[in-house]
Amino acid sequence: MTRVELKAVITIAVAWMLATPLIVALFAILPALAESRMNQTGMIVLLAIFAATWLSMFQLRVYAICYPAPQPAGIQAGTH
Repeated sequence: MTRVELKAVITIAVAWMLATPLIVALFAILPALAESRMNQTGMIVLLAIFAATWLSMFQLRVYAICYPAPQPAGIQAGTH
């Protein structure tokens, strides 16, 4: 493993270790606290689920735009 690859692996590992507690706090603890203060109607949990779904779909769309799928052999992009 080269030095650049090792640095990339370490960066990803550190980012993952930092992101996991923040994700749990944002999408589990915060909605639970808000729900207990809002008479437990379920709206806060529904909003958190909607936000998580929307954000994941948005990130998938951005990824698909940045890294489009390769075209099959014999087909050129933009021609019909």
